Amino acid sequence: MRRPAHHGPLLRLTTRPSPDNGSVAAPTIAKVGLISACGLFWKLDETEWQESDVSSQKPRMLGRRGHGAKRRVADFHRQPGIYILYGNHGAIYVGITGRPGLGKRIREHLKDRPPKKWDKFSWFAYGSMQRDSRGIEIPSGLVLEPIPHRYAIRDFEAAIIRAMDVPSNAKNSGFRAGPIQWEQVLRADVRDLLARQASGSSLPRP
Repeated sequence: MRRPAHHGPLLRLTTRPSPDNGSVAAPTIAKVGLISACGLFWKLDETEWQESDVSSQKPRMLGRRGHGAKRRVADFHRQPGIYILYGNHGAIYVGITGRPGLGKRIREHLKDRPPKKWDKFSWFAYGSMQRDSRGIEIPSGLVLEPIPHRYAIRDFEAAIIRAMDVPSNAKNSGFRAGPIQWEQVLRADVRDLLARQASGSSLPRP
């Protein structure tokens, strides 16, 4: 079986032997922390929530890290995780989602009745990613191995500090996996970014 290319805070691809017949069970991913990626204070109106009426384009939640040869682009729409919605006076809602992922669950809040007044959101994802044929990282679907409680607690603290934007704590608390923050891809940049990602060419720095 060909192993997919994995990126981010993942240590190794492992398999679990079956206790019954010794055969190899589903592959698993070993992580160094609970949270594998995050996006902070993304803009609601810069996210592609709607399906296209004139093409096969599905809703996307695109993020980017790095530049040039080190540039990475990922679609977190189907990634499981925790999310926070923000209005004019701070956080107004906190949620968690597994399948079908962050994007669909956040998008459902656009239909809330009565409507919630929010225009930004943060998210903290867990789970592994793999690069597809377009050069975009997407959820891999591999099973995650258990991690020690102390690693999970550290990541919970780091997520709360960043979601609440507490600068006095930020320097003293980081994610176990290291820098995992992704920038939001703005609507005006999507077409050019994806074309360059697919061709492997670099983008000029903003």
